[in-house]
Amino acid sequence: MLLESLNKTCNYFIKFVESDLEKYNIKGLSFSHYEIIRLVHRHKKLQFKDISNLILKHKSTTTALVEKLKSLNYIDVLKSKQDKRKSFVILGSKGKEIINIIKTIEQKTDLVFQKALTPKEQSNISQQLKKITNQ
Repeated sequence: MLLESLNKTCNYFIKFVESDLEKYNIKGLSFSHYEIIRLVHRHKKLQFKDISNLILKHKSTTTALVEKLKSLNYIDVLKSKQDKRKSFVILGSKGKEIINIIKTIEQKTDLVFQKALTPKEQSNISQQLKKITNQ
């Protein structure tokens, strides 16, 4: 029962974000693409393994997602000067252009929680979910 509720909630927000991306005329990007852009902006630069860990996707899936974003100029991939085996993902020109839209969508998703739940309820749910995932 709980897993079903979590799944419905997750799918609701995925559809919410993807619908908003379309409304802002950002076509062809999935929720995972949105998450990568959002996270790269927040952290300034990330390695592939960090992105995989943050979005909970296998490295090969992350690579495919990043490659699509790179081909569309939403992100750039830089090789480390110190260690050529390492690559870093940073925002590309189109990523920088849409970052305000990404922030707006993020704020709109936060508003859904704020309207539905009290601050105490939000905190409780957050703590309980962290407990499950050991974060």
